[in-house]
Amino acid sequence: MYFSITQKTKKTLHKYILAAHILALALILFHLSKQMGLYDYFRSPLTYKAYFNLALVPLFYLGFFFGFKKAYLMLLIYLFCEFVTTLGHFWILADYDIFLIEKININKVAFFILNYLLKTLIPLLSFSFTGLLYCKDLSHFNINKKNIIRLLSILIIIMLIHACLYAINGYLCYLPSIKYILKDNPYYNIFFANEITSFITIFVLNLETVITCNLLLFGCVIYLNPRLKIIYQTYFYE
Repeated sequence: MYFSITQKTKKTLHKYILAAHILALALILFHLSKQMGLYDYFRSPLTYKAYFNLALVPLFYLGFFFGFKKAYLMLLIYLFCEFVTTLGHFWILADYDIFLIEKININKVAFFILNYLLKTLIPLLSFSFTGLLYCKDLSHFNINKKNIIRLLSILIIIMLIHACLYAINGYLCYLPSIKYILKDNPYYNIFFANEITSFITIFVLNLETVITCNLLLFGCVIYLNPRLKIIYQTYFYE
């Protein structure tokens, strides 16, 4: 009797296993997409950002399965794993991105830190907001008008966060390079005539990938929710 495991303990253990599997799947999808060149072929020609990140699908469901607080902690774990496994690639990419920095006198350390914070860390952590939709009875998995409105509201908040962060990052890190490249082109230079028009231009340009990515993610969630609810109720629901 001492060694027996209660049904509730089994379910809790299953949840830990589920969390580990989700993080592992997200990491695999992230690296697989990079190796297959999906981020290179399906990206915006204007901002060079991918239209969709496959790793976001499992990461999105952390909030649906575990709620806001636990999803936030798990996203931090994922970010640590992603950072460690892509450290070499990150520095190489950063060096490639700042090929003009030597001429424009931008601080490299500040460039690296701002890029990671504004392009990766904070945008990914914002997906923990999906945990605000979490209900103990799993009703948030149901596809109905109320849930769709709530889901769209969260996605709009996430989109605004992403668009603002990317715009700030572009303004702080890439604006000197953009102006240097366009210095002899009066047709495009008018969009970067001053600080306000520069920020608005960068913000609008980033909307393309932000909206596309989140709309595709919305479609995936609508398709997967009924199926994942059945699986979750069967193996993980207490």
